[in-house]
Amino acid sequence: MLCRGAVTFFRCTTPTTGTAQGKALKKRVLLTTRDEFYQNRITGELGIVFGTSTRARSFFHDLWCRVLGFFGGEIEIYGSLISATTQSATQSLLDEAEKRGADGVVRYKIENDVTSDPTAGVFSWAVAYGTAVQLEIKSQPNPETAGNLEASNPTKGS
Repeated sequence: MLCRGAVTFFRCTTPTTGTAQGKALKKRVLLTTRDEFYQNRITGELGIVFGTSTRARSFFHDLWCRVLGFFGGEIEIYGSLISATTQSATQSLLDEAEKRGADGVVRYKIENDVTSDPTAGVFSWAVAYGTAVQLEIKSQPNPETAGNLEASNPTKGS
């Protein structure tokens, strides 16, 4: 995952049916929080797509985190739990978009939360959603300049 500004690029891990030199091709599904992709025209909307994920750590992780909580500071175990849950939900969204034949997802949003129960422990959940679209791709995004319209637009400022 490459993240720059408001545009995030993901590569779906689900192989498509085509092959190139014996390797399964992987379709690149673009993802943005914006209403459009810079320099690419939306040719069709395929509807709302979403992905969900719920994760938990073991009882022993929760117990150890409670001990760490007495000393304060960042509890990395829960940070990685939330991050993994968010990435899993986003990947599920991209897999669903790919199944529908989308080239990208616009208006990407993600909601996540953590719930805690004294006996069951901590659970993290995430829901990612957006609108799957087909694109007329005029230019491939450059991950180095993603989110920086001035760097990716050579005519600006001339």
